[in-house]
Amino acid sequence: MTFGLVFEQLLNGLQFGVTLFLMAAGLTLVVGIMNFINLAHGSLYMVGAYLALAAARWTGSYLAGVGLGLAGTLLVGMLVEVVALRTLYQRDHLDQVLATFGLILFFNELIAIVWGRAALFASPPDFLKGHIEAIPLPADSIDVVISNCVVNLAADKPAVFAEIARVLRPGGRIGITDIVADDALTPAERAERGSYAGCIAGALSVSEMTDGLTAAGLTDVSVQPTHEAAPGMYSAIIRAAKPLPARRGSPT
Repeated sequence: MTFGLVFEQLLNGLQFGVTLFLMAAGLTLVVGIMNFINLAHGSLYMVGAYLALAAARWTGSYLAGVGLGLAGTLLVGMLVEVVALRTLYQRDHLDQVLATFGLILFFNELIAIVWGRAALFASPPDFLKGHIEAIPLPADSIDVVISNCVVNLAADKPAVFAEIARVLRPGGRIGITDIVADDALTPAERAERGSYAGCIAGALSVSEMTDGLTAAGLTDVSVQPTHEAAPGMYSAIIRAAKPLPARRGSPT
């Protein structure tokens, strides 16, 4: 275990700790300003999700489903405010906790009655579908492509590089963080190190990464290792750009 790996895990722990702090601070802020404890606010997210799914199926439109779901959730929230929450503002915190917990049970049973207890699934809209090997965007439409440890998970990396080059506008750039291997490591040796992180086993070497981006038509390729993730494997920042078309009459 290297110092870099330990330091990375410490940063992950710090990130999760800050997330919990923000959640607790938000609840404290609401209680401090309104002097009201509402445990049922998460139920409104659930109601909104079911309403959005039902509206999307009814209209056949993802965007219409989102809009109607938001509108329906707003109406439900206003109804809960008028019928239940306003009667609790002057009560003590224990009454508020008990009453809003009752709202949680009410909404859970209401959802089960209307939509059943089985899980419901929704397909993403067409404009969000796609794979990194077949990006659902027109050519020359993107200024910047970024990814974080995704390229190494792709089976067909030349197709990934070709798609990146296709969707980038001339002059567009890429900024990728991923795992790269020493050129001396064989694919089998990289796979042996795959237990450290999921994207290590599929890592390209520095030369393979550089050659693949260059073969796709990108220029100014740079692979800058930042720290060692496993023996002979490094987290790296990869940059490249799509060249501008040559001007007419310019010397070659």
